[in-house]
Amino acid sequence: MQKTKWIVLVVFIASITQTIRLYLGRTPDMNIFYNINVTLEFLFLVFFFKDRFHNKYLNKLFIISAFIALIVGLFSFIQFDFKTKFFTAWLTTNNLAYTMWILLLVYDYYERDLHDFKHEKSLLYYLIGLFLYTSCTGLIFPLWEYLMATKDAYYISPWIIHDLFNSAMYVFIAIGLVVEYRNSKKVDA
Repeated sequence: MQKTKWIVLVVFIASITQTIRLYLGRTPDMNIFYNINVTLEFLFLVFFFKDRFHNKYLNKLFIISAFIALIVGLFSFIQFDFKTKFFTAWLTTNNLAYTMWILLLVYDYYERDLHDFKHEKSLLYYLIGLFLYTSCTGLIFPLWEYLMATKDAYYISPWIIHDLFNSAMYVFIAIGLVVEYRNSKKVDA
């Protein structure tokens, strides 16, 4: 339950941004909310994944990739205005790092015969949700500037796909929370 708070915080912060977007639309005014979301998401997911790797080599890969993502983020803060530019390079780098972390963690569990996944079924749901979203986001957001400048209906379809993956992430995380809650009730009983 300890690590769940980081997932809940990521979902909560993201839902605030998504709710604001309902009112403002995908406008340049959303940049500040997106940049805050990217920053908080990065911090919370670093805390979620840290100390999860049992394999020291995989843990080093996690640390190196987190450091690289942090450098890209710092470069974005130095290079661009927080309010007028959405840090898509940092978001893309982060999502590639998150995808890697998920795959490394699954591999780490695989090396240990997946025994711990039986005791942490909720973690599997969190990872599936995050994987769907991060891999989709890592592919769509490098095209942010182009998609935002284009009003052609054909180019709106990536946003529909993104929103579906975003919704799928929320569903899988909700399932994980329910599974974790039920498991905690079984332990308490």
